[in-house]
Order: sequence, then C-alpha cells, then structure tokens
Amino acid sequence: MLTIEQQIEAYADKIPSIQKRFTVGNIVPYPYQAVAYIETAKRIANYEHPFYIKASVSAGKTIMIAMLAAQCKTMNLPMMVLARQAEIVKQDSEEISNLDVPNSVYCAGLGTKAAYFPIVVGSEGTVVNGLFKMLGDYVPSVLAIDECHQVDWQDLAEAIANDESFEYMSRAKDKPYRVNGEIVDADYPYNEKFETVEFGGGRTQYTIVIIELMRRCLQKTGRKFRIMPYIRRGENFASLATLVLSSAVSFRSYRKTRASRVSGASRSRTLTQTTLSNSVRWFRQSLVTLRPTAWAMTCQSFTAPVRTARRILALKTCARWRRKSTIPAK
Repeated sequence: MLTIEQQIEAYADKIPSIQKRFTVGNIVPYPYQAVAYIETAKRIANYEHPFYIKASVSAGKTIMIAMLAAQCKTMNLPMMVLARQAEIVKQDSEEISNLDVPNSVYCAGLGTKAAYFPIVVGSEGTVVNGLFKMLGDYVPSVLAIDECHQVDWQDLAEAIANDESFEYMSRAKDKPYRVNGEIVDADYPYNEKFETVEFGGGRTQYTIVIIELMRRCLQKTGRKFRIMPYIRRGENFASLATLVLSSAVSFRSYRKTRASRVSGASRSRTLTQTTLSNSVRWFRQSLVTLRPTAWAMTCQSFTAPVRTARRILALKTCARWRRKSTIPAK
C-alpha cells in the first residue's frame, strides 16, 4: 500500500495540471487533494463497488466534491450531492459553482427546489419527498454523500437484500403494508387475531433515496449506480453490523446462510463466523478508502475494525458461556 508521499511522487507529472485546472482565485488544491481526485476519477471511470473518502476536518472535502462534480460534467454523467444540513448543501453548491460547473439546489431549508441542471445538490429530507414530484424524471449516475456517517448502512443493506419497493420502505413500521397478502392503505383497519398482517419497512430517508436512484440508474442506463460517500475522520458508521454491507450479492448470501444453517444452540456461533467472514471480504476486497489529512493521505484496507469486531463478538460469546456454565449457590 502506497503512502501519500509515494502517491504524490507517482503522480508528480499530473498534479500540476490538475491544480491549474481547479485553481480558483488564490485557492490552489493541495497535492493530496489532486491525488484524491485522480484516484476517485479512476474508480468512477471503472466502477466496481462503492467506496468512501475519509478526510480530516478542514482537509477540503467540499473542494474534493466540487472537483468530482467537474469530472462528472466532463464525462457527461448526471450527479447528485446529498447532505443532511442546509448549510452543507449551500457550501457544496457554491464550491461546485466556483469551478464553473452549473448545478441546481433542491433544499427546502434554502428555499429552493430546482432540478434543471444534470448536477443537483440537495438535502436528504427534501429529496426523499420530491422523488416522485419534481425529481420524478431525474436519473443521476453518480451519488456523493457529504457527512456519510449519518447514513445507516445496515438499514440500506437490508433493503437491498430484501429487494424492497419504494412503497414498502416508505411505510412506517407500525402501519400495515399487506393484509392477507394484499397491499393496503396505511390507515387500513385490521385485526391481527384473524388476519395476516405485514407491516411497513420504515426505512431511513437516505436508504429510500439510494435504493430508488439505484433502480432508476440500472433501468435507464444498464449500469451500476456509482456511490462515493465522504466522511469526517474520527466519525464512525452507525453500528458494527454495517461491516457486512459489501454488496447485494454478498448480503443475500449472508442472509441465506443465516436462514438455512443457523438453528438452536449453534445460532450465535454460526452468525458470528458468517459476519466476520463477510466483514473481512468487504474491507479487504470491496472497499477503497482515501484518508486525507492536512498533510497526508493514505489508501488502506480496514483490518483494524474487523479485529475490533472479532474481539467484541468473542467477549460476548465468552460471557454467554460463563453465564450458562455457572452453578447457582445452594
């Protein structure tokens, strides 16, 4: 694995031209930002699986997103940038505009809902409410998520594995979705004693947006939806269970294994082994991480979280064994 110094040296002939291209006034991208751009653009052009960029505070994630938007414009790829807070949406849109990349803002918090340009910067809540309104015909090929530690990746993985529809994901968990096999309205009166009731999925807004845009992109272009979240260094994902999120295929395999092989006393042991094997597969093969700091950036596989998960699961298993083997005092 190359260090940032080695990467900068390897791309020494390309970095000056990239810095010149993306210089705005007195603001010149740092060499590590140019390296991040090169690596990201490379993976967009030959997209295989999701990856995320993990950067320190003040490392310039907004500029990196703007550089990515400029590359998408060059490649004629529609792109959506998502964030939860209106102020982050505003920052991303302004930085993208500084690179002479036209973009629309779709954010109720900023008082504007537009989707005229191929590049749309929006807030999570406003976009999910407009998916079948103003954004009904919008089909991006690339998705960048600013502050992606706010995404519940386990929730997304389960929705992918179950191949859930928009209606099911949007229905609250305490509202009926199917009664006796028939899809019903959310206010349908039911009786659980005499009827078979399936409740809604109650998925998060990020999950609903990502799943719907994945479906549209595949249906229209026949290609994978390119997903590249950006996360602050030091933030973590929603839970350790997100380790099993590699792809729809591997997560379906995980669920099939759990359903067919796990039973009785072996349930905990088999589930632990399956989770760890999928974790190692994802972190070592299916995830590329760019970690810029104020002075350095490295690309590395995440074996440390896997070791941490293994220790936690081992401690839990040991605690359960101790409780079972303890003889109560007479």
